[in-house]
Amino acid sequence: MRRGSDASMMPSAPSGSDLTMRPSGSITAELAGTAEGLAGLPGVHDLKTEGTRVRFDVDSKDLDQALGLLTRAGVRSLTSQPPTLEELFLRHYADDLAKENARHPVVTP
Repeated sequence: MRRGSDASMMPSAPSGSDLTMRPSGSITAELAGTAEGLAGLPGVHDLKTEGTRVRFDVDSKDLDQALGLLTRAGVRSLTSQPPTLEELFLRHYADDLAKENARHPVVTP
C-alpha cells in the first residue's frame, strides 16, 4: 500500500487465504433429473439452468453440499473450472471499488 495522503484510497492487497476462500470456480453439470434446492444453498452464485443442465459458481466451503445435491439428482457429466486470476482480483476488490465510487461518484457531462 502506498503511503501518504491518498493511502486510504488504495485497496489492500488480497492475502492467499482471501483468494482461496473465494468461489471455487464454475461448475457445469448435466443431470438425470432436476437439482431442486440448488438455488437456496449457501455459497451458490449465478445459477443458470437449462432443462437438466446447470451452471453456477460456488464458495469453496460450500462445494461439498452443492456436489451432494447434484449427486442426488444424478450426474451425467460434470465440469469444474477454477476462477481465473482476473476473476479472483475482481471479486476481492469489488467491495472496495463500490465504496470508493460511492464516496467519489463519477460525474459525466
